[in-house]
Amino acid sequence: MKRQESENYYENASDFIDDPGGDDMDKLPEPENYYENAEDFSQDHGENEYCTLEENKGHASVESVNRGCSRKTRICAGVVAILLCLGIISVVVVVLRVDITYEEELKREQLKDNLLIPLENEGVVFMEMDSFQKGLLIIKLGGQFYTIDDSFITITNMTMPLKTLSPQDVNWKNLESFEFKQREFSKVIISKEAPDSSYPVPGIYVKSTSSGNDLVMVFYSSTNLVGMKLTGSAHVPSSKTTFTFNMETNELMVQHANKGFVSPYWSEDYKMVNITKYKFKLDNHKNSKDDSVYDHISRFVPFVIE
Repeated sequence: MKRQESENYYENASDFIDDPGGDDMDKLPEPENYYENAEDFSQDHGENEYCTLEENKGHASVESVNRGCSRKTRICAGVVAILLCLGIISVVVVVLRVDITYEEELKREQLKDNLLIPLENEGVVFMEMDSFQKGLLIIKLGGQFYTIDDSFITITNMTMPLKTLSPQDVNWKNLESFEFKQREFSKVIISKEAPDSSYPVPGIYVKSTSSGNDLVMVFYSSTNLVGMKLTGSAHVPSSKTTFTFNMETNELMVQHANKGFVSPYWSEDYKMVNITKYKFKLDNHKNSKDDSVYDHISRFVPFVIE
């Protein structure tokens, strides 16, 4: 079944047209033999000599078949190589990210252990009484003063800036109060007692709402969880009770007032949800804008600003 070469055999149409007598395509000689399928081709040339031919209804040369197969093989090899490289890069990125995440978490834990956790055990807290300003909280820890401005606390990444305060800027009035920038701050006693170890821990909490942040001291009065404002707002000043929650009956009341603490009243439109040892949420079932989330201060990562 070997193919006989024609006297005037044209490799392609352009060769035929270039021939002076090749303006009539009907004159292109038909080959005496051509291969209908890959089996005929394999029988004629051997199973291993060339790549398998899918369909050969034309008169393609064996060399062109080999070139096509080789090209496809190179393309496939190139694609596989690219995929392998991408896979290796992905693995490296994942490993690096895991290492970075571990380092970040380790740093967070070290910072918390070094500053905010000892705060409630060893530190001293000073607040401005009856203030309607979005105020400051001043803490003293290890002989160093720091100010906490609730407006700069970030909830999304749980960070809390602490700005160092020079002792020369503090004008002591007595052992428990001083003046700072013509504002008076008084010492706050933070209770650490809880009626049940499964209840939320008492201490300083960051209250976050749609309108901003506040600092609140949470403590227990019998079985009631009570929140007292450490920083003020235009409606309810600092040192006022912001909520009470009975841990046994689940009765919750939240204090509201008009601007300047005019006509204060207790709202029962709230429900305590998602309560844990270090976090809880107060949902207002009539107005979601008044929902508030409380996070214990120990959950935040501090960073010091000189």
